[in-house]
Amino acid sequence: MRDFCLIMVKFKEDVKDSVSFILDGKMLWRGCDGFKIIGQGEEEWDNIFIIKFTNPERLQNTINSLKSANLKDVKVISVKLVSSLKIKLLQFMMKKVLAKLPAIFTLTEDVDDTVLNSPIHPTKNQLAQLMSKNVDRPIDMLNFLKYKEHANYSSDETQKTKTDVSGKEAYNRYSLKVIRIVAKLGGCIQLMGKVKSPILGELDENWETFAIMRYPTRKTFQDMLRVRINESSAESNHRAAGLDKTKVIALSTDHVESVKKVGSPREI
Repeated sequence: MRDFCLIMVKFKEDVKDSVSFILDGKMLWRGCDGFKIIGQGEEEWDNIFIIKFTNPERLQNTINSLKSANLKDVKVISVKLVSSLKIKLLQFMMKKVLAKLPAIFTLTEDVDDTVLNSPIHPTKNQLAQLMSKNVDRPIDMLNFLKYKEHANYSSDETQKTKTDVSGKEAYNRYSLKVIRIVAKLGGCIQLMGKVKSPILGELDENWETFAIMRYPTRKTFQDMLRVRINESSAESNHRAAGLDKTKVIALSTDHVESVKKVGSPREI
């Protein structure tokens, strides 16, 4: 039996350089210096990991280690990952196929204010924080998603045939479009799966799925907000129609020194 966990850690300022704990499993992904780029409330994390455990004892060892560490905040969330084979196939498609197809979009000169005022996009302040440093370095976006029970499209005549679909189905229609755009801009999926339940700490929002998308630079993510799709404008409405809410945490991939402070997980 395998357990997969998403582990989020925030250090206390006065002990940040001396904290040490053991993640008794195999590290599949990690990011550092995380801050919320989309969503409600304040949320910052020094390190976020996705760890695979092969038995309950290893998971319990990690829980005990985290409980005994002098941390400001910690969350451990049980997740169910999409198979590694599916992820590898998706990565191949994005890098080798979709990235080479003709572009289906153009970029506007600046990010539209109507986008920044949407609850499922960054605010101006959040975008400014993202672009304030390391603009040319890769960035990982950890997306949490919750879907509407039924898709809520506009009353436009072109949308009437779509009102009988679920929120998840509507969002999946958006995903089919946006994955081609992300690939063309140089981004690629890292991991994705279902959010199951909290193991340690409170999960204040009932998320259904998560996905980690890597962009080659922070500016690339900003470019995503400047996209104007060259095909039917109705396609770009699927995200808003299907999503009940979302939260996105931006994480640096330049994290070697930060990870050394907390110790390296054992490889299984």
